[in-house]
Amino acid sequence: MRNKFQTAWQTTKNLGPLGPLMLFTVLAPGLGLLALLSTSETWLSVFGSLNETRILVYFACAVLLAGLSLIPTHACSLIAGMLFGIIQGPIIALFAVVTASCFSFVVVKLIVQEGSYQALLRKEKTAEIHQELLLKSGYKAVLFISFIRLSPIMPFAATNVLLAASQVKTSLFLMGSFIGLAPRIILVAIAGAGLSELDLSKSSNIWLAIVGGVSTVILLAYIGKVVQKVSGAR
Repeated sequence: MRNKFQTAWQTTKNLGPLGPLMLFTVLAPGLGLLALLSTSETWLSVFGSLNETRILVYFACAVLLAGLSLIPTHACSLIAGMLFGIIQGPIIALFAVVTASCFSFVVVKLIVQEGSYQALLRKEKTAEIHQELLLKSGYKAVLFISFIRLSPIMPFAATNVLLAASQVKTSLFLMGSFIGLAPRIILVAIAGAGLSELDLSKSSNIWLAIVGGVSTVILLAYIGKVVQKVSGAR
C-alpha cells in the first residue's frame, strides 16, 4: 500500500503543471458560466451599443475567454447566435471557437513540459496506444481528434490540454478540431438566434444528443480496437 502511494505521488510530481491545468479546465468554465449569467444584462447592453466593431469585440472575447478555459464553448455559440443571427452567428462562432482551441493549444504547449506528459506514458503499453492513436498516422489522428470533439465525454478545455501535451502536430489538431467542433457549434448558434437573453436550455437538442451518442460509440469502439491491437502485438 505504501509503495502504491509513493508511486502515485511520484507520478503526480512528474506531471508538473499538467495536473493543476486539467483541474482548472474542469472547474473554471462552470464558474465563468455563472459570471456570464449573472452579468448578462450588462454585456448584452454593451454589445448592443457597438456597431462596426461588434464582431471584432465578440471574436476577441470568445478566443481569449474560451481559450483560457474561463467560459464554456456552448455559451460562446449561443451568444454568437443571439448577437449575429442565424446566418452570420454560426460562422462567427465556429471560427471563434476553433481559434480559441488553437490559442489554448499554443498556451498549454508553452506551459507544459514534455516530461509532464511522459509521466502518463511510463507503461510501455500506454505509450504504444498513444503512438497508435495520435502519432503514427496523420489521417488516423485527425479522425480520432474529430470524434473526441464530437463526443460529449471530453470537455473542450480538457481536450485542448491533453492534446497539446501529447505532441500531436498543430496542423492535425486544427483539422480534427474544426471537423469535430463544427456540428455542435453550428447547431447551438442556430438555436441561439432570436434569443433575447442567455438561455442555456436552448444549447441542447435531439440532434446534438444523437451526434454525441454515435460519436461516443465510434470513439470507444476505435480505442478498444487499438488497445486490442497493441495487446495482441505484445
